[in-house]
Amino acid sequence: MELSTPRLLLRDWRADESPRLFDILRRIEVVEWLGDQGPIPMGSVEEARDRIERYAVYNQTRAPLGIWAIEVTGGHHGGAVAGTVLLAELPDGEGEVEVAWYLHPDSWGHGYATEAATAVLDHAFASGLPELWALTHPGNDRSQSVCRKLGMRHLGVGLRWYVIPFEQYVVSADEWASRVTPG
Repeated sequence: MELSTPRLLLRDWRADESPRLFDILRRIEVVEWLGDQGPIPMGSVEEARDRIERYAVYNQTRAPLGIWAIEVTGGHHGGAVAGTVLLAELPDGEGEVEVAWYLHPDSWGHGYATEAATAVLDHAFASGLPELWALTHPGNDRSQSVCRKLGMRHLGVGLRWYVIPFEQYVVSADEWASRVTPG
């Protein structure tokens, strides 16, 4: 699957991009906001290559879910991979699906996460998913801002899917369809 926005192409990660994925996931300022096992920086380019292979299998077998590279197509970042956006089932749930993202610090502050997540939400709801969740670590102001820009409802802090608390956001297909977009 590929999705295009005015500035981005969402597509599968390529094996030759493993150094970039490694550069993103080796950074404490990125991984401190990922998962519930504490910040675990990636250890090697080989680990990134393995991760890209797992992403490809996931994308081939789990549609409309997926884990995609966010490629910047225009401007001074043109051709660079800014990070990842994904749709994945939450663990030990009842089929709830999460939208999530992580970007290289050199791509923060450009609106790429919001733009990529908007395209993924459009894709998810067009594919028939009834609602989408976003979970952020308390204190992850950047991702919480993206959730608000997306029009997701904040449900407070919860322990529903993980052993540590997360700020929970949700948006239904009906809410998404009826949102007022700026412009």
